[in-house]
Amino acid sequence: MNSTEEPNQTRNNRVALYVESHSATDALQEALGRAAYAPRSLTSIQTLEQATAHDYPIAIIADLSLCQQNTHTPSIIQTLRARFTPAPQLFCLANVDDVQARLLAVRLGATRLIKQPVDAARLVTLLNALTTQTVSAPFRVLFVDDDIVMTTLYATAMQEVGVAFRTLNNPLDALALVAEFVPDVIVTDLYMPHCNGLELAAVLRQDDLLADTPILFLSSEDDISRQMAALDLGADDFLTKPLQINVLQAAVIARAKRSRMLKRSRREYQRVADRMASIEMAIDRHSLVSIGDIEGNIVYINRNFCDVSGYSASELLGANHRIIKSDRHPPAFYQSMWDTISQGHTWHGEVCNRRKDGTPYWVRATISPQFDDQGLLVRYVSVRTDITQLKELQAQLMIAKAEAEAANQAKSVFLAHMSHELKTPLNSILGFSQVMQMDTMQPPTADQAEMLSAIERGGRHLQELISDLVDLAQIETGHLGLVMEDVSLTPLVLDCLALLKPQAQNRGIGMHIDGAATGECQQVQVFADRIRVKQVLLNLLSNAVKYNRDKGTITVSCVPHGDTCQILVRDTGAGVKPEDQADLFLPFSRLRQNAQNVEGTGIGLSLSKNLVERMGGRIGVVSVPGQGSEFWFELPTRAP
Repeated sequence: MNSTEEPNQTRNNRVALYVESHSATDALQEALGRAAYAPRSLTSIQTLEQATAHDYPIAIIADLSLCQQNTHTPSIIQTLRARFTPAPQLFCLANVDDVQARLLAVRLGATRLIKQPVDAARLVTLLNALTTQTVSAPFRVLFVDDDIVMTTLYATAMQEVGVAFRTLNNPLDALALVAEFVPDVIVTDLYMPHCNGLELAAVLRQDDLLADTPILFLSSEDDISRQMAALDLGADDFLTKPLQINVLQAAVIARAKRSRMLKRSRREYQRVADRMASIEMAIDRHSLVSIGDIEGNIVYINRNFCDVSGYSASELLGANHRIIKSDRHPPAFYQSMWDTISQGHTWHGEVCNRRKDGTPYWVRATISPQFDDQGLLVRYVSVRTDITQLKELQAQLMIAKAEAEAANQAKSVFLAHMSHELKTPLNSILGFSQVMQMDTMQPPTADQAEMLSAIERGGRHLQELISDLVDLAQIETGHLGLVMEDVSLTPLVLDCLALLKPQAQNRGIGMHIDGAATGECQQVQVFADRIRVKQVLLNLLSNAVKYNRDKGTITVSCVPHGDTCQILVRDTGAGVKPEDQADLFLPFSRLRQNAQNVEGTGIGLSLSKNLVERMGGRIGVVSVPGQGSEFWFELPTRAP
């Protein structure tokens, strides 16, 4: 028994692209790169004439039209194949795939004609199959012959072409050696003692692993009937002795190459089949799958379909899909579904079906029509997802939403009534306190005046709280009406400053409009509700007075930004810590009161935020502890 050593080979993953379309080139480069190939574009097929053993491509992908235009293409491909081993493969791309195109590709030296647009996955599979010799060991051949002289001759012939080999003189040892050596080709003599070639072929073919392994018979037999019998037993060719060495070498290499390609294709097919089986298993576990004929009669169902519907497979197969139809949808719903799929379109939607026990269940369904090779509609494939629990949850949410809306409505009504009931006696209290303060006949004492002033301040504060609560409730329930119009900023800002000037003067706080922005404020208008803009600005200015330091300053600015205008209120107060700024606009947030005893409701900023957003704007704050705060709000300058 002789053998050759299997040399190590470095994988040649270089692919040359000679394609006119840039988009097609980019797509091929991306697909080949993902498949671990190294593609590069050629400007001319003549570039390959300079290729060396270190940079020649294992495959050339070229437009058929470009190759046809260049009369040197056949000679260049022929030269490359003569110079390099393994020889490069030529794949021609064409818009048509007919006899003329294939014949032209063959004459140019192409291995395959591939129709455009290119199926990248199929191209990669072809590359892997046709260039498999570049990544694997040399071809392997097993010779079985009782003549030692002949096996020695065969060994010498294989060594010349770099084919790995094993030789056997006893055919009874073949089965064990095949399992160890795994040959690409088996060459056996026809007449041998103990076990002739026909018997050996029959024995070997019983092994599933050898089903695709070519078996070549070598014999001086010239009886055609005997040769035909050998071929009937699974032989792939019959070579008659005496045989020229170069013919034997060519026959072995050709059969080995085809064997590798076939085995590679079968492995690819098995991988795809396994992948599809795993996908089918995942779908089967998750979805309800059924197939119906053109009349809607069920010809296939999966187990999940039976489990959810409550029917057995025997009850469903052959029955019409109407067996699970519920009464939740009108006839027009089903007619629209049928019209869609019968016209060859895919239908998507949610359907309420009925179980065997009569209870409903909901599915999200996709029904796709399937066609035969002639384009005729032959079946419908339905994939459904059980969404019954989702539908039940949606129903519960709808009920909860209705209850919440009813509660909000009740709250709004309650607050409106309470506002009226509270404001009536409150106005009386405020009125009497003012009368008593202005009584000239019997003026109040100093203590009484202080108490009356406290009553008035408390009453005013309570009035603000009631008004803010009512506004906030109306916003939450969507009952706050807005009168949107063009609003000039300058008069509105001046009016607000005038209203708060007495409070600011009591603490020596200066209030003014930024000089650089005065002109801008005079020019800019915002599209908003005038009363609500004034309410927001008064709130920000009031806070700037409350939380400012004595003898501080308040600055108002107007800054246009394209289709919006930003109004800024800056103070020189203590500022707000960064970690507290996000909570400033929450209802009843009184973060800044921690630093000083300032009267407030904790609703103003939350209400301002809601009002600004209702008018299509934004509000925010920039604050540095110890340096003051800048509250701003932004409104559109034109109607949307």
